[in-house]
Amino acid sequence: MNDTLTFSGWFSTETLSEDAQRKVAEIAENVDSVYISENSIEIESVLQRPDRKAYQHIVQFLSDLARQVGAVDGQATCDDVMHSARLEYFTIRDNKLYCQVGQVRKSALQLLTQANAVNSDLITYQGRVVYPLVSSIIHLRLKQLFEKYRLTSSIDHQGLEVSYAGRDANRWYLEFLKEFAQVVPDARGDILCRIEAMNGEQEFEFYYLQEGRVYWQEGKVVRGPQIEVLPKI
Repeated sequence: MNDTLTFSGWFSTETLSEDAQRKVAEIAENVDSVYISENSIEIESVLQRPDRKAYQHIVQFLSDLARQVGAVDGQATCDDVMHSARLEYFTIRDNKLYCQVGQVRKSALQLLTQANAVNSDLITYQGRVVYPLVSSIIHLRLKQLFEKYRLTSSIDHQGLEVSYAGRDANRWYLEFLKEFAQVVPDARGDILCRIEAMNGEQEFEFYYLQEGRVYWQEGKVVRGPQIEVLPKI
């Protein structure tokens, strides 16, 4: 699993002249993956942990964006849920930058038996499962399992990168994980599930494979106070 965190967000603006777009590009010179148009600014950066310098560059960019470019409104999220169960929400309004920390509180660990149905257009699963070298027979059974669920991921003899994004209202992907754990009982791994809730918030589920079973925890985001990020003097 890559040791990364993501910084993503979208901001609406008044119509930006060519000079204003150049100004935004200048203050974003130390930030990767900033997309500028006449009426919006988008950021989609993946940072290597623990690259604190790159993180500080992005926060500085957002602070400068709030104070040097007129009529900017929107939010960017720093997502480190995979590693620290933490999010940071950066909001720009009234030419100021605010930050709010969200901590994901996990429920008690329990065995996955019947998965809850969800009403969401987008669910993502991300993680890595590792296991000792499997025989050709087990490898064939894994290939048949992937075909059963119409998954196209490559099958490794010693590991599986979990990466899926799409609809999963009836939680078929969890059924796949349960069967996978039964086929390879020595498999161990952590998988993070993100659910885009209908109210715009994200919900989280954490899955763990061990000893031929799948365990899980529900995660709810608890937000702290929103605090203004003061510019550096």
